[in-house]
Amino acid sequence: MLTVEVLAFAAALTGAAATEEAITGAFGLEFGQPLPPSTLGASVAFDSVPYPEPPANLEQTLPDAPADQGSGWYLFQPSAKPELLNHPGARFFVLRGYQDEPLRILAEHPEPRCIDDMLWLTGSLAKKYGADGDPFGAARAGFRQSARFVNGATQVDVSCGPRLLIEYTDGAAYADWLGERADRQAARAAEQAALAEQRALVETERLRLLADSFTAGDRFRLLGAFGIPFGEPVDPAWLEAGFLVDEPLALRPPRLPEPFAAARFEVTLGPDRIPIRIASEVPGVDEDGFARLAGALETKYGPPLKSLPRHRIHKVRGDYLVARYEPGAAMARLVFIDDVARDAQKAREAAAHAQRLAEQRAQFEEETAGL
Repeated sequence: MLTVEVLAFAAALTGAAATEEAITGAFGLEFGQPLPPSTLGASVAFDSVPYPEPPANLEQTLPDAPADQGSGWYLFQPSAKPELLNHPGARFFVLRGYQDEPLRILAEHPEPRCIDDMLWLTGSLAKKYGADGDPFGAARAGFRQSARFVNGATQVDVSCGPRLLIEYTDGAAYADWLGERADRQAARAAEQAALAEQRALVETERLRLLADSFTAGDRFRLLGAFGIPFGEPVDPAWLEAGFLVDEPLALRPPRLPEPFAAARFEVTLGPDRIPIRIASEVPGVDEDGFARLAGALETKYGPPLKSLPRHRIHKVRGDYLVARYEPGAAMARLVFIDDVARDAQKAREAAAHAQRLAEQRAQFEEETAGL
């Protein structure tokens, strides 16, 4: 038969009469009832809780995320506690559910007298709640002594050595909370995935609009750049100097979107002022800016034929689009080549070369006549 002093100790510990009954809470907190706001302290990070893992007979899912919509670990000030826990270093923690109810209640004593304290605690709790078999059969990792008292869905775990931990758990509510938390996390992940997909679509459209602002065509055709169409004569007013065939000429194109306001441009023309090659040098471009330009071109024209971090080549039905980044000059170079006009240029170069050879041959024949 336990002494009146021991039973009074148990009553202070649990906040209920010293008779065999259900485990309804501890230290002034009641399972299934909202936590009194006046008792709650600051929320506590997962790794600051002295023993966040639940007892071994409960589900071992560990909620290692921060407090979620008020749910999570908190310090609290007990409204009732036994003399044993008046130590200045004693701390009290509560795991708060989504309906503000306590799920797990922990008390930690940093300097216990394990043998004496465990005898008092187990004797008091056994008298109050009853116990089947040896209460010291519930070993807990990290402690030298452990005991467990289970009453329906709730339980008390007491562990000691080197510190004393007293834990009350509403097992059914804790399991429900883990399930609800998993559902909330899954719903949040699905929402974040949907938002990420929406942001990706918006970004894709922005890149497409950027590409449309300085290029013409689609995934199957490259029709020109900067308002200069391939296959049509270039307006002489756009040229900054006289017209020379097959030579790069400085020009000011008719369409200059914001990224190209300070860019330099040149065009190579055939005999009928048909553009062969359109090129630009865009100053003030960093790696992110180049990646955005390259991304815009890829969005509109598809994956590049050659893809390096600072060099991209697209082939669009025989036409070529080249983007190159020069970090030393903080510059991006963009080149657009009309394959048909380029073939005509090569034919002219070949014809000119053949003409020069014929003239050289004729001159040789004339100079060596009669030898």
